[in-house]
Amino acid sequence: MMLIKNSNKHLSAMLTILATVLLLPSLSACSDDKDEPQPVPVTIEPVGENSFVSFISTESFDITVKMTGLEGKPDPAEFTFFPETQSNSNLVFNWDEESTDPAPAPELKPLSVSAVEQGEEPGEYILTLDYDLTGNMSAFWSGVRIGYGKAISVKTMSFHYEGMAQKSVALPVETVRKSETNEFSVDIREGLKSLGLESYDDYEDIFAYHGCNYLYVGLESDDTLSPDDKWKDYPGADPSIGTSYVEESGSVITIPLLMVNGINALDAGKTYYLHYVIRLGDAQYGALHQPLRVEE
Repeated sequence: MMLIKNSNKHLSAMLTILATVLLLPSLSACSDDKDEPQPVPVTIEPVGENSFVSFISTESFDITVKMTGLEGKPDPAEFTFFPETQSNSNLVFNWDEESTDPAPAPELKPLSVSAVEQGEEPGEYILTLDYDLTGNMSAFWSGVRIGYGKAISVKTMSFHYEGMAQKSVALPVETVRKSETNEFSVDIREGLKSLGLESYDDYEDIFAYHGCNYLYVGLESDDTLSPDDKWKDYPGADPSIGTSYVEESGSVITIPLLMVNGINALDAGKTYYLHYVIRLGDAQYGALHQPLRVEE
């Protein structure tokens, strides 16, 4: 009996030692898990300018963001945008005597990021945001939070389109020097073609009706275009629509123009806008947006 009892004690001690040995790797593994670095959460916030206005229906603009917790360069496809408010609309101008009711506004297409570039500061990135508001005469997103993966910004941005046409096209910036001339004119044939007016005859047909086009003006620093056809603070400058004529291969060709008479009345070092809205059909409008840079 004594031998059996002692054997039981010996067996019990061996089992206890074995259980302890088996437990040690498990305890060691738990300890190692706690020592592993946890992933740093990604953060994103807009930096600097966060309010944008455009008079062009399809274009891009840049915004700078500060990001932390990233491994490598951000992926453009991972960015998302969450507007607090968004709106779009069409209208009929009071100078349009042919149209009656506004065209229905299409569903807004979301903003998207097409490119990401490294900014000047560590963790800063410049995002190129694309938008397409064709079919709308005005639209805006406000209180827009920027997302990347699961991260969402606290600060917001806003974007307004005020082109006053379902298709508004940018013309190249023109520079005029006050020391050289007091008049400005630019050929707008290529711009008109982009609106579907392939020939001067197509363009001239618009003038068969009263009040089918209007020239608006603005300044680089303005958020909206003036409903008047003159710059309020520059009465000596007279913007207008006109034509010139050239002879080519024995034929006289008519060239449509945007013009300004009285360049000397404008301030040097500023960019002025000529925004030409044209009726293209029933409650349908196109616009040409001409920036004019004035220098001494």
